[in-house]
Amino acid sequence: MKFKTIFLIFNIVLIFSFAIIYIMPLIMLGWEYTRLFWTKNWFLPVIFMLVIGILNTYFIINWKLFHYLEKEDWESLITHIEGKLYREGRFREQFIRILVNAYLVKSDISAIEKVEKEIRNRKPSLLPKFALQLGIPHLLRNEPRDMLDYYGAFLRSAPGQDRDWIQWNYAFALLLNEKREESKEELRVLSEKISEPLLKLLVLYLLDSFSRSDDAVKDLVDSGRKELREKAPSGSWEQITERNRMNVQVVVLSKLIKDAQNWLFGNT
Repeated sequence: MKFKTIFLIFNIVLIFSFAIIYIMPLIMLGWEYTRLFWTKNWFLPVIFMLVIGILNTYFIINWKLFHYLEKEDWESLITHIEGKLYREGRFREQFIRILVNAYLVKSDISAIEKVEKEIRNRKPSLLPKFALQLGIPHLLRNEPRDMLDYYGAFLRSAPGQDRDWIQWNYAFALLLNEKREESKEELRVLSEKISEPLLKLLVLYLLDSFSRSDDAVKDLVDSGRKELREKAPSGSWEQITERNRMNVQVVVLSKLIKDAQNWLFGNT
């Protein structure tokens, strides 16, 4: 549906809903009660006008943004948001998130590094919140030491579930840096505290590389693998993956995730 159509329908629904609420007493209960109702609730139209004014202002201010998204005009979208960030210094979370996704669509990984640099210099408080998205270049650069330093810096400061993904990346970086014991311990700790199937799968998949030399890890992987098969049978993984699509790392690691799924169900 076109953005302009959505905008129009949104306003019509709001106005119609308010009209029903405000006029219904007149239809149902007559003029005397309605006059009393309007006298006591004179503030309702004011609140309504404020709400619709704020929402419409938001839509109008972001009209270009929504238009470019609707048209999938990534070049214009990127130019528009870069202007907001770099020239105007408006480091809004919405802008950063959309810009990083647009760069990924265009496969412009180096541009994500520029966003990270700008945020570090001008709005460092936002770094932990976007550590996962901005870490994509570090994940793909094939420089294990850089990857270790980057993800290690956000082990404690990344928010919510992002912190678990940061820890997985950090453990992966330790493994690439041949710090196997440290990597194993990070993965073991992570495996015990997470329940999200997709990340659990990736944790077990990496842990499996330690199974031959560590019986305790082998038992952990075997039991985790069995539990995961029961919790998430083979037919459910497309839905599980789709549910995590907002996490850009899931898109970037799609091949690894597919390999891990094959491993989980014994197809490799």
